Amino acid sequence: MARSTFPDSMSSRRLTAVLRTVFSVAPGASRVRRSTSAAETTHLGVGGLSMNLLTREVVRDGAPISLQPREFSLLEFFMRNPGKVLSKTMIMEHVWNYNFDPQTNVVDVLVCRLRNKIDRDFEPKMLSTLRGVGYVLKPPRQD
Repeated sequence: MARSTFPDSMSSRRLTAVLRTVFSVAPGASRVRRSTSAAETTHLGVGGLSMNLLTREVVRDGAPISLQPREFSLLEFFMRNPGKVLSKTMIMEHVWNYNFDPQTNVVDVLVCRLRNKIDRDFEPKMLSTLRGVGYVLKPPRQD
């Protein structure tokens, strides 16, 4: 039978204190994290473009748009940052969760595929390229 790595004389209080230190759990802290906001966002909308984060449905001006998982993730990133310029580095870190490799064109390809789906058959165009800077999802002007 294997022996315990803790000394037999260690009290339960001491063991609890050691475990709290190791796992950084404050005394009295709940093990389950609760959201501080009353309701989390389940829908995003920019102009005529809307996204349901629960059902993963995307609609532009009443027309459903089918997206692949990475396209959905990229569009969500744009929709959470409307009007803000997102660099290739930011997109790579958010969508792929790793640092940008300047030798690759995967961001360009993904943005092109997304643009074909959300802008090709619609006016006004929402996804713009700022050469040498990045990409931006521009909400339509309200004239």
